[in-house]
Amino acid sequence: MTTRIAAKFLPVIFVAAAAFAQGPPPIVWSGGGHIAIRSVAASPNGRVLATGSFQDETVKLWDIASGKLLHTLESHIAGVRAVAMSRDGRWLASCGEYNYGGNSSSVKLWNAATGAFVRDFAPAGQCFGVDISPDGSLVAATNTWDVQLFRTSDGALVKTLSGHQGLVFGVRFSPDGSTLASTSADKTIILWNVSTGLALHVLIGHTGFVDDVDFHPNGLILASASYDMTVRLWNVTTGLPLQVLTGNLDAVYSVSFSPDGSMLASGGNDRTVRFWHMLDGLPIGTINDANPGTVFDVGWMPDGQSIFSVGSGGSARRWRVSDRTLIADIGRHRGPVYDVAFSPDDTIFASAGAESDVLLWSAADGSWLQRLPGHPDVVNAIAFSPDGHLLATAMGAEPPDTAYTAIWLWDLATNTVIRELPGHVDGTTSVLFTPDGQSVITGGRDNAIRFWRVSDGANTRVFSGHTAAVRSLALSPDGLTLASSGNDASARLWRMSDGAQLARFATPFPVSDVAFSPAGNLLATAEEGYSNNVRLWDIATGTQLRSMTPQPTGFVNSVAFSPVDGSLVTSSGQAHTLHVWDPDTGALLALYDAETSWGNFPFDQPLAFTRSGRLGYGRGDATVVVATPAGM
Repeated sequence: MTTRIAAKFLPVIFVAAAAFAQGPPPIVWSGGGHIAIRSVAASPNGRVLATGSFQDETVKLWDIASGKLLHTLESHIAGVRAVAMSRDGRWLASCGEYNYGGNSSSVKLWNAATGAFVRDFAPAGQCFGVDISPDGSLVAATNTWDVQLFRTSDGALVKTLSGHQGLVFGVRFSPDGSTLASTSADKTIILWNVSTGLALHVLIGHTGFVDDVDFHPNGLILASASYDMTVRLWNVTTGLPLQVLTGNLDAVYSVSFSPDGSMLASGGNDRTVRFWHMLDGLPIGTINDANPGTVFDVGWMPDGQSIFSVGSGGSARRWRVSDRTLIADIGRHRGPVYDVAFSPDDTIFASAGAESDVLLWSAADGSWLQRLPGHPDVVNAIAFSPDGHLLATAMGAEPPDTAYTAIWLWDLATNTVIRELPGHVDGTTSVLFTPDGQSVITGGRDNAIRFWRVSDGANTRVFSGHTAAVRSLALSPDGLTLASSGNDASARLWRMSDGAQLARFATPFPVSDVAFSPAGNLLATAEEGYSNNVRLWDIATGTQLRSMTPQPTGFVNSVAFSPVDGSLVTSSGQAHTLHVWDPDTGALLALYDAETSWGNFPFDQPLAFTRSGRLGYGRGDATVVVATPAGM
């Protein structure tokens, strides 16, 4: 967003495109991560992983072998707490919070192969757990204090199972589908006859909330996980306790038997995954720090050789069980993406954001390249040097959370920081290199634009004029003019040679981003305000040529011109949309409203172009996308 250097002018040639092409743009690849994953489920063939997030309100499907993001399932309008795969791999069920007045069920069914939404299940209430019967005919979901059984074929409510005296947290079908176990805040587990809906046994013994259960593959033993820091084993036939497994240092949130039934795994608030041998119930190993935060769920791969742990850290970590080593970390980003940039040769795509790391991807196919870690604060902006050897990263959360304000210069050959520039008081918000690569230009919350010499880090020049934080920077194609935008509801033009202010473009609202057209004759501005929130300005006369309204009730975060055909792309992280415009007429060429983020995340949706016209963007749900929008 803030790091582009506009490409040289090419003729504007618009391809006929269907305006209002709602849906996702033509995606080349997508990657990134998830925020605060609550649940995980692997497909029976071991190829696809499903994760659900309580924070970004999505379900995501991942290719397990490559770690690439396949689909983002966007229909929940509140946090997702649980996901479950059918035994035949056909269905995926998800459930979570119920948004009262939102006209959307908390329990949903999806096509597990394509990610297509199938149906809602109603009535809806708060749902903490979901499962699909072994034959795929029923979905069991918790509904506040009850359990509801729905038919997958038509979504009809078959039965409501009532009996718990507290919130119901988890449900699990037995291997033969005849019995359903439910867990509750009332510290009990109830075993239900699925055919009759009658309670078979009430299992009493836990002294804290019971969060999760799992049946042994033989169907005769049930394991339960509780806030009382224990895992308990029960006889399914009699409902009597068999054994108490101790060792967890805090609440246990998840429990799962290995596919062959030889081991039991648990995860919880002590950030570990613990294993027990089922012959004697003795502990046989622990994965310490299995997640950067709480482990909310564990799930075995079908071959039983590895296991996934997910939680508040944001990624799905796959561990080899035999030696408890990390095999893969699916979901690279763990927070909103604040900026993206392509390397000058278009081979590398970089993304940065709230979790304070910068990620490097193959721009061609999204293959994982490198993580640049260790930033003491969030990374607001990134920029490649003109020769592609360096990457600048600018840091600083908004006050009062500002922890670090510097700019780091990374040598991409060695992936090391070779220089630190002090940055701006209260945080550095934008960064780019001068065309000769000898200096770095930054904007910040001290209202200033600063030039830093790469060779020794000296602050050589300061442009003053903004009366509030500087938000973004852009260089004209000829490198002679600098554009800046700020929270003082203005965009400004500066002469690079002497720092003279050439023009000030006043707007009704703070300007979040600026971009030069390929010919350098137009400046586009994006506003964080209502109604007309994208404007095109004539550089020569300083007048506004036209305005567009991508989101009448939502803020526009980013603007970028295609270097191939000159079309203008605008993005709104609040409305989760991309618009493609003809800047000559203001006509809307395409609108994309899917796979462009989801949930209550009014974060930036930064944009960047390759020279060939591919568009890269970041999202508030911790993912990145490279696409080829229509009309470009």
